Amino acid sequence: MNWYDSQTLAALPPRYVSTVDSGNLAACLVTLRQGCLALKDAPLLDDRQWQGLLVLLDILSEVLQALEKNSRHASIESFEVELTSIYERVSAAQHQPADWKTNLDWLAGQGWERITWDDALDTIAAKFQAVIDEFGPEHIVVGQGTGRDYESHLYRFANQLGTPNVLTAGHMCYVSRIASTLVTVGNLPICDYRGGPKCIVMWGCNPQWTNPDEYKGVDFWRAYKQGARLICIDPRKGFVAKRADLWLQLRPGTDAALAMGFHSVILEEELYDKEFVDTHINGWDAFTARVKDYPLEKVEEITWVDKALIREAARLYAKTKPACIHWGVPTEQTNNCADCTRILTGLMAATGNLDAPGGNVLYVNPPTRTVAEFSRHRDLPGEMRDKRLGGDRLLSELGSGGKGDPAGGRNHRTQAGRIRVLVRARAARTHLQRRQPEAGIDQGRRAGADNRQTGARIER
Repeated sequence: MNWYDSQTLAALPPRYVSTVDSGNLAACLVTLRQGCLALKDAPLLDDRQWQGLLVLLDILSEVLQALEKNSRHASIESFEVELTSIYERVSAAQHQPADWKTNLDWLAGQGWERITWDDALDTIAAKFQAVIDEFGPEHIVVGQGTGRDYESHLYRFANQLGTPNVLTAGHMCYVSRIASTLVTVGNLPICDYRGGPKCIVMWGCNPQWTNPDEYKGVDFWRAYKQGARLICIDPRKGFVAKRADLWLQLRPGTDAALAMGFHSVILEEELYDKEFVDTHINGWDAFTARVKDYPLEKVEEITWVDKALIREAARLYAKTKPACIHWGVPTEQTNNCADCTRILTGLMAATGNLDAPGGNVLYVNPPTRTVAEFSRHRDLPGEMRDKRLGGDRLLSELGSGGKGDPAGGRNHRTQAGRIRVLVRARAARTHLQRRQPEAGIDQGRRAGADNRQTGARIER
């Protein structure tokens, strides 16, 4: 249990909690105490919870002082044993229900007025309409946080409202994964946990605690408990790393280089699936030439991971069949996220674990309505798409002409249409290959895998 994950600190405003992961424990304690004092005049907690927070921070301060006497570099992990008992001592105060009446009274004193849901919706609709009438619907930006499963509803609302400007958590991570895998293999490779993987590479993800895409933590845990070997790639030694057969504590942001190190070992020791490579991989010779630019000595220097450990992990993944790679969004929050995703997908393919039961499979979804259809993307007029923030810059970088092109707007639409057709054509070819054994990956390898659906289609 980590003390900064407790429900006590979850009650603090984000600006105070955000510094907790900085590693500077003394600064964390000071900042958290300031946060508690700031809450004193704003009763978001009842008296018992407030006292529990102060007691917790006082004890934390004492623990920090005691540990610093022995080491000037006490880590957050070293607090776990001490703080588990501390958490138990104040848990009664932490879990008391909030005094909502007090909160409402305080809000009323700040000029807030309680209204009905109908009044609230009418107020919001009126403000939206005022912006649309004066500036246009594109001046309304719709955004969401890291919550899942309602992104399609958000887009449906925005498209019918008429604004092209939508911000979701996926724009910082997941969208690049979808786009990169679509243009590489035509679909999104998913860990087939129910297919009995013998080796799992947990790459920058903690599925028991985070809200993962495609997966729930229970499937990973069942596969692990059934004896699957576990490789954890994570700068932090968390829950998964402590249980892993191998833990690679890489330098943050160097995931692509580490993946190239895996490829280097697999090529050098000829651990790749020669039949799959010869039959289904394009550009293999050019890729192998590129991999030679990343010998293990160079990868070790970039990633801070010992080259012997990289070799051991690459061997374990390549030799254990079937094996799957479960990546998290940290790999996509870097400048080279698209290349990293393609390199990781290449690992799945080179080892013969792509679209194999127990590996990373390409699910064929049932003939239900797609996410794109539910989101009603076609309802947004073409002229509104041209008003998407940043869209002109992207298309300019793709060679559409930009500001200097006298036909700018028309070329933007033409180029965007060409790109969409290209991607859809690639995806369509792969989609046909999955259904025609003579044109694609052997259907027998996925016996039973296609029937385990993820529940949501990939098309966006």
